[in-house]
Amino acid sequence: MRLTEQQVSTIIGTAQAVAGANSSVWLYGSRLDDLRRGGDIDLMVESIPPVSLRHRARIKIELEAKLNRRVGPDGGYNRQPVHPDSHGRRCPPCGG
Repeated sequence: MRLTEQQVSTIIGTAQAVAGANSSVWLYGSRLDDLRRGGDIDLMVESIPPVSLRHRARIKIELEAKLNRRVGPDGGYNRQPVHPDSHGRRCPPCGG
């Protein structure tokens, strides 16, 4: 996964500040492939209740400003967590 620890922390902190502390953040797209270069940061934020369109837009705008990178649309199918999983193990893709 091509994100620094600081980027991961910024993504999680921003998403949870907007969508709630119990939200989950998933990474998908080209950033999952360590052999590729560049590309936007494709994220999906899940929460209960679901993240509203307004909050998704706010997360995107804040992250683009903080990371100085384009953040792709919310969605994602081939995705991986951007945080430790629910079993308390560290996330292998990000080491988080």
